[in-house]
Amino acid sequence: MALWEKYTLGTHQLADDVWAYLQPDGSWGWNNTAVLYAENASLLIDTTIDIRTTQRMLKNMRDTCNKCESIDTVFLTHWHVDHVHGISAPELEGCQLIATKTCAQYMAQLPPPAWLAAIDGLQDDAKKQMQHLLNDQFDFSDLKYVQPTQTFEKELSLTVGGRAVHAVEAQPCHTRSDSIVHLPHAGVVHMGDLVRAGHHIGLQFPSMTNLMSICETACSWKAQFYVPGHGPLMVHQDMLDAMEYLHFIHGRAKDSYKVGRSVHEAFDDLLLNLGPYSKYTGLEGLFFTTRMMYNEFDGNTQEHARKNYPDYLATQWKLKSSLRSRYPQLFSN
Repeated sequence: MALWEKYTLGTHQLADDVWAYLQPDGSWGWNNTAVLYAENASLLIDTTIDIRTTQRMLKNMRDTCNKCESIDTVFLTHWHVDHVHGISAPELEGCQLIATKTCAQYMAQLPPPAWLAAIDGLQDDAKKQMQHLLNDQFDFSDLKYVQPTQTFEKELSLTVGGRAVHAVEAQPCHTRSDSIVHLPHAGVVHMGDLVRAGHHIGLQFPSMTNLMSICETACSWKAQFYVPGHGPLMVHQDMLDAMEYLHFIHGRAKDSYKVGRSVHEAFDDLLLNLGPYSKYTGLEGLFFTTRMMYNEFDGNTQEHARKNYPDYLATQWKLKSSLRSRYPQLFSN
């Protein structure tokens, strides 16, 4: 039921004062944002990966919404670069910047110059994977570290132009700290990168239980629209479907764990028994999800998928190269 017909580049109106900015095809670096314009005040949820794409987004929003000329407040759902680096855009200079305390710590520990140095130092398969992701699509010049002006933990409520905004921080799942943002008057929820229609979950931290918990919270709001960090807009039924998918993946992995299968064996078992999810994209992410669920079953909450980032990227590259030949039925149209 995801709104694939509305999945086009640009700003899409969701309510009288709320719009989503979508960037097909939704692959790495092409994320979705949302904006609230109300009573001469504005809230932008997430930026994009670089200054150029953020400026294009802001111009499209102004032209489409015919509202505020500037952004007052930016809320970051998590620290991944495709959601935060656009804060360097001159148009956002001086705005209030809100993030969780943990998200702010990550941004301080890995500012843009440090991230660029890290990816420049990649070698072999890790370098190939990063080159595949970047594909000369982005311009990382003039990026700078911008410190959040307000941080929070667990929950935050604020008012923008007389409209209530409520954010809830998830326990570690996609990253160590992800937030969902609810605009109750408009029936809109921005989900960050926690779910995506027709795409396998890429769990990077234990646990799946935490992910299911925050998704249950989002489902309980029964919003009209759910804006995923990537991919087409979702509706409430899509969230319910996502919950069924998460329970399926979690249950299948737990069964493998109980009978003593290795992570690789459990991953193979999932791929051979995906059922209604056999056409989902992003199979390589499911490997890391399986690993993280095994960490959860072991009670190991300190491990995470990016602990060794070069190895994480190299594994992605190897999986991308091998899965199509090993499981051709999962790639057929």
